[in-house]
Amino acid sequence: MESLRGRLKNPKAVILTFVVLFSIFLEYYVHLYLGITIIYTQFFYVLIAICGFWYGRKVVFIGIFLAIMTLSNTFILTGGFSPDSLIRGLMFVLVAMVVGELSHNVEKEHNALIAYISEATMRVKSPAASIKNNLEEISEQTDDEDLKTVLGIQIKNASQIIDNIQEINRNIVEKENDIPDAYREFLTKNS
Repeated sequence: MESLRGRLKNPKAVILTFVVLFSIFLEYYVHLYLGITIIYTQFFYVLIAICGFWYGRKVVFIGIFLAIMTLSNTFILTGGFSPDSLIRGLMFVLVAMVVGELSHNVEKEHNALIAYISEATMRVKSPAASIKNNLEEISEQTDDEDLKTVLGIQIKNASQIIDNIQEINRNIVEKENDIPDAYREFLTKNS
């Protein structure tokens, strides 16, 4: 049986849709129907945080949407805009901007770290493979058994280094979708 995640093409969109619809329900039921103007809007900050985490700077559109929704309902109820609803609407937009910027910076730092790790492993992988190949050639050319034993240990160590680098590269490639195919192949190929 297919998993729920497999059936949903974009689970983030489904969750976001549910949370936005719940926010709209809260706004209209609690604010318009019950006439309550405080407390329930705190839920909107959860929506802003989730959207900011997933969509970065685009979360500002959710902040603007929430501000417009809150302000329009206040206008419908009172015929004007109260200072607290204006401040609340402004806070939705400001918090969305801050969360979006923080999320963007985290993403940028994450990408820089992945790029650094990829570059470092690439710089280590080729020399380690060359060292291993050179040690194997020397081992094949010598008749000294003690030297062959020492070289065998060093060949095994070099192989372990190469295996560790390939494991790091595989993990990077599996988690990063924007790596070009040629680079992806280089990172994961055996030496």
